Amino acid sequence: MENNSIQKSRQLKILFHVHSCFPTTLSGPEISAFEIAKFLAKSGHMVRILCGHKSEPFTGVLDNVTFVNADTETAKNHYNWCDVVFTQLDWTHQALSLARGSYPEKPVVHLVHNE
Repeated sequence: MENNSIQKSRQLKILFHVHSCFPTTLSGPEISAFEIAKFLAKSGHMVRILCGHKSEPFTGVLDNVTFVNADTETAKNHYNWCDVVFTQLDWTHQALSLARGSYPEKPVVHLVHNE
């Protein structure tokens, strides 16, 4: 007997670790990261954006995406929380380092874009 049911994907906990964040920075990388994060949240995943620069004043929830601002020690807690990390540009090295140090080690997706 053929099984026609479609297996539902599990909800992922996704962390974006980026150098600056929408809505305080309105440049291409920040907008594209936020658009991807919104899509993933709309698809049923839990999404956080960890803003790398402490100067980023925005924290809270926008379009089901949670924005957080943290120092390195607190960032480790976000890495331990997530299933996968997305990063881009200047924060790639730190994201890779924190992902390797988390338990269990997290996969990292590096977003690449043209100007």
